[in-house]
Amino acid sequence: MAIAATSWGALPVIIALADAPAPVLVAMRMGFGALALGLFLVVFGRTELVPRSDRRLLAGIGVLLAVNWTLFFRAIQLIGATAVLIGYLFPLLTAVSAPFVLRERRERYVLPLALVGFAGLAVILAPQVTAGRTEGALLAIGVAVAATLLLLGARRAVFGVAGPVVAFWQNTTGALVLLPWALVVGLGGSVPWRWGIVLGVVHTALAGVLFFRAVGRVPAQEAGILMYLEPATAVLFAWAFDGTPPTGAEILGGALVVGAGIALVLASARSARRVAGTVTARPA
Repeated sequence: MAIAATSWGALPVIIALADAPAPVLVAMRMGFGALALGLFLVVFGRTELVPRSDRRLLAGIGVLLAVNWTLFFRAIQLIGATAVLIGYLFPLLTAVSAPFVLRERRERYVLPLALVGFAGLAVILAPQVTAGRTEGALLAIGVAVAATLLLLGARRAVFGVAGPVVAFWQNTTGALVLLPWALVVGLGGSVPWRWGIVLGVVHTALAGVLFFRAVGRVPAQEAGILMYLEPATAVLFAWAFDGTPPTGAEILGGALVVGAGIALVLASARSARRVAGTVTARPA
């Protein structure tokens, strides 16, 4: 889990080195990722099919994932690792919206933590808007919203197959959708095949397989906290790459966003244990 999160934290550096339009990079990421995942599934004999009733929903999630990653890559190109910090509002957005979408109970701690996260967002956004980098900030907010929709859709669906199988079909769908756009946008420019392969094989297929293997083995509380290595390492990698330290607003705002997210993970875990204890103690 930690390796997967850290590899995703390196994405701002990879995107800067690749220096290509976001749709081109995402199309290559999803295309090479699908090829590598397909090879993994064949080698390990995981060739089960997604149930017919779930295929349309899975295709829709694949399209939404392509949109999410395209917004994310473009936001990183505009405002760097700050886009990762803003994007990590999605766990809080999910917690706030789940009661409306999934009819789940809203815990009392959700809204206060969401307000802390939104305060962090305001701190991060203020200098971005002042400096005229509004587009990148808005795209990063779009990433958080798209990630929320992805998570809600994944929680609502039960595909009945292994995670890498789901990831294979999501990446295949996304690559096919993005291919025409990538061809139009990328015409006349050099194609960074090397970085496209790295994005697909390392940051999508390999990191995805490690992530799915960890999901069933790492306790949910630890997994949720470990995922916050992504925004933390994104800032550190970007600092090491271009020599520009994070600003005070990024440190304070990022601490509020990440801190609220980790607090949400811990509070959710305590709530789940309390509910489980109540059910266990209930007489038969």
